[in-house]
Amino acid sequence: MRKIRIFDVDKEDSEKEKEFWEKGEEQNGYRKNGTSEKIIHKSTNGKIRGITIIAEVNDETHDKLTELGKVKIGWKICKVQEYIGILRCYKCCGYYHFAKDCTKGEMCGNCAGQHATKECRSQEKKCANCEDKIKNFKIKNLKSNHSAYDSSCPCYKREIEKQKNRIQGS
Repeated sequence: MRKIRIFDVDKEDSEKEKEFWEKGEEQNGYRKNGTSEKIIHKSTNGKIRGITIIAEVNDETHDKLTELGKVKIGWKICKVQEYIGILRCYKCCGYYHFAKDCTKGEMCGNCAGQHATKECRSQEKKCANCEDKIKNFKIKNLKSNHSAYDSSCPCYKREIEKQKNRIQGS
Protein backbone atom coordinates (compact mmCIF):
# COMPACT_ATOMS: atom_id res chain seq x y z
CA MET A 1 0.00 0.00 0.00
CA ARG A 2 1.20 3.50 -0.89
CA LYS A 3 -0.09 6.91 0.05
CA ILE A 4 -1.62 9.70 -1.99
CA ARG A 5 -2.89 13.17 -1.13
CA ILE A 6 -6.10 14.44 -2.74
CA PHE A 7 -6.70 18.19 -2.46
CA ASP A 8 -9.87 20.26 -2.28
CA VAL A 9 -12.46 17.49 -1.90
CA ASP A 10 -15.98 18.64 -0.99
CA LYS A 11 -16.79 17.69 2.60
CA GLU A 12 -20.00 15.96 1.53
CA ASP A 13 -18.11 13.78 -0.95
CA SER A 14 -15.69 12.55 1.73
CA GLU A 15 -18.15 11.72 4.51
CA LYS A 16 -18.95 8.13 3.44
CA GLU A 17 -15.72 6.39 2.54
CA LYS A 18 -17.22 3.55 0.49
CA GLU A 19 -19.18 6.00 -1.65
CA PHE A 20 -16.10 8.21 -2.00
CA TRP A 21 -14.08 5.37 -3.59
CA GLU A 22 -17.00 4.21 -5.74
CA LYS A 23 -17.52 7.74 -7.04
CA GLY A 24 -13.79 8.00 -7.83
CA GLU A 25 -13.85 4.74 -9.80
CA GLU A 26 -16.98 5.64 -11.70
CA GLN A 27 -15.99 9.20 -12.61
CA ASN A 28 -12.35 8.52 -13.49
CA GLY A 29 -12.44 5.10 -15.13
CA TYR A 30 -10.08 3.14 -12.89
CA ARG A 31 -10.81 -0.11 -11.10
CA LYS A 32 -9.61 -1.18 -7.67
CA ASN A 33 -9.44 -4.88 -8.56
CA GLY A 34 -10.97 -5.89 -5.24
CA THR A 35 -8.33 -4.28 -3.07
CA SER A 36 -9.20 -1.91 -0.27
CA GLU A 37 -8.30 1.75 -0.30
CA LYS A 38 -8.43 3.55 3.00
CA ILE A 39 -8.68 7.22 3.99
CA ILE A 40 -6.19 7.65 6.82
CA HIS A 41 -6.43 11.40 7.41
CA LYS A 42 -8.63 14.38 6.53
CA SER A 43 -7.69 17.99 7.11
CA THR A 44 -8.92 21.44 6.26
CA ASN A 45 -6.89 24.49 5.38
CA GLY A 46 -8.13 28.02 5.86
CA LYS A 47 -6.93 28.98 2.38
CA ILE A 48 -8.92 26.32 0.54
CA ARG A 49 -12.55 25.53 1.14
CA GLY A 50 -12.29 21.81 0.55
CA ILE A 51 -10.77 18.95 2.50
CA THR A 52 -7.37 17.39 1.90
CA ILE A 53 -7.41 13.62 2.13
CA ILE A 54 -4.45 11.33 2.71
CA ALA A 55 -5.25 7.79 1.67
CA GLU A 56 -3.57 4.41 1.36
CA VAL A 57 -4.12 2.76 -2.00
CA ASN A 58 -2.69 -0.22 -3.86
CA ASP A 59 0.26 0.29 -6.21
CA GLU A 60 -1.87 0.16 -9.36
CA THR A 61 -4.33 2.80 -8.10
CA HIS A 62 -1.45 4.92 -6.79
CA ASP A 63 0.30 4.90 -10.16
CA LYS A 64 -2.91 5.61 -12.09
CA LEU A 65 -4.00 8.52 -9.88
CA THR A 66 -0.57 10.15 -9.60
CA GLU A 67 -0.16 9.82 -13.37
CA LEU A 68 -3.51 11.55 -13.91
CA GLY A 69 -2.55 14.30 -11.45
CA LYS A 70 -6.23 15.24 -11.10
CA VAL A 71 -9.40 13.29 -10.42
CA LYS A 72 -13.09 14.07 -10.63
CA ILE A 73 -14.90 13.61 -7.34
CA GLY A 74 -18.50 14.77 -7.28
CA TRP A 75 -18.66 18.24 -8.83
CA LYS A 76 -14.95 19.00 -8.42
CA ILE A 77 -11.68 18.24 -10.11
CA CYS A 78 -9.19 17.56 -7.33
CA LYS A 79 -5.41 17.61 -7.55
CA VAL A 80 -3.68 14.32 -6.61
CA GLN A 81 -0.05 13.76 -5.66
CA GLU A 82 2.05 11.13 -4.03
CA TYR A 83 2.20 11.55 -0.26
CA ILE A 84 5.39 10.92 1.61
CA GLY A 85 5.14 11.61 5.31
CA ILE A 86 8.16 12.71 7.25
CA LEU A 87 7.98 12.97 10.99
CA ARG A 88 8.93 16.48 12.13
CA CYS A 89 9.80 17.84 15.53
CA TYR A 90 8.01 21.08 16.34
CA LYS A 91 10.52 21.88 19.08
CA CYS A 92 13.84 21.84 17.18
CA CYS A 93 12.46 21.68 13.58
CA GLY A 94 14.43 18.48 12.97
CA TYR A 95 13.19 15.27 11.40
CA TYR A 96 12.31 11.72 12.52
CA HIS A 97 11.32 12.41 16.11
CA PHE A 98 8.49 13.97 18.12
CA ALA A 99 8.86 17.13 20.20
CA LYS A 100 8.14 15.10 23.36
CA ASP A 101 11.23 12.96 22.60
CA CYS A 102 13.47 15.86 21.52
CA THR A 103 16.81 16.25 23.28
CA LYS A 104 17.73 19.51 21.51
CA GLY A 105 16.89 23.06 22.49
CA GLU A 106 13.91 25.09 21.29
CA MET A 107 14.34 26.41 17.73
CA CYS A 108 11.97 28.71 15.88
CA GLY A 109 10.68 27.36 12.56
CA ASN A 110 10.30 30.89 11.16
CA CYS A 111 13.54 32.69 12.06
CA ALA A 112 15.81 29.96 13.54
CA GLY A 113 15.92 31.86 16.84
CA GLN A 114 16.07 30.09 20.19
CA HIS A 115 12.38 30.42 21.03
CA ALA A 116 9.13 28.62 20.20
CA THR A 117 7.77 29.21 16.70
CA LYS A 118 4.43 30.39 18.11
CA GLU A 119 6.27 33.14 20.02
CA CYS A 120 8.16 34.46 16.96
CA ARG A 121 7.85 38.18 16.21
CA SER A 122 10.53 38.35 13.50
CA GLN A 123 9.68 39.37 9.94
CA GLU A 124 12.88 37.74 8.63
CA LYS A 125 12.64 34.10 7.51
CA LYS A 126 15.51 31.75 8.26
CA CYS A 127 15.47 27.96 8.13
CA ALA A 128 16.92 26.24 11.19
CA ASN A 129 17.78 23.10 9.20
CA CYS A 130 19.57 24.94 6.39
CA GLU A 131 21.40 27.14 8.90
CA ASP A 132 22.58 23.97 10.67
CA LYS A 133 23.92 22.50 7.40
CA ILE A 134 25.68 25.78 6.54
CA LYS A 135 27.31 25.91 9.97
CA ASN A 136 28.21 22.24 10.49
CA PHE A 137 28.96 21.17 6.92
CA LYS A 138 30.27 24.49 5.57
CA ILE A 139 27.83 24.47 2.64
CA LYS A 140 28.22 27.96 1.20
CA ASN A 141 25.65 27.99 -1.61
CA LEU A 142 22.72 26.78 0.50
CA LYS A 143 19.99 29.41 0.85
CA SER A 144 18.29 29.67 4.24
CA ASN A 145 15.90 32.60 3.66
CA HIS A 146 12.74 30.52 4.16
CA SER A 147 10.98 28.91 7.12
CA ALA A 148 11.81 25.38 8.25
CA TYR A 149 8.28 24.35 7.20
CA ASP A 150 8.60 25.59 3.61
CA SER A 151 7.94 22.74 1.16
CA SER A 152 10.66 24.10 -1.16
CA CYS A 153 13.35 23.91 1.56
CA PRO A 154 16.42 22.05 0.21
CA CYS A 155 16.79 20.08 3.47
CA TYR A 156 13.13 19.05 3.39
CA LYS A 157 13.38 18.06 -0.30
CA ARG A 158 16.42 15.95 0.52
CA GLU A 159 14.55 14.18 3.32
CA ILE A 160 11.65 13.51 0.92
CA GLU A 161 14.07 11.93 -1.59
CA LYS A 162 15.63 9.78 1.15
CA GLN A 163 12.17 8.64 2.22
CA LYS A 164 11.19 7.84 -1.40
CA ASN A 165 14.34 5.74 -1.77
CA ARG A 166 13.52 3.87 1.45
CA ILE A 167 9.97 3.18 0.24
CA GLN A 168 11.10 2.01 -3.20
CA GLY A 169 13.81 -0.16 -1.65
CA SER A 170 11.35 -2.01 0.59
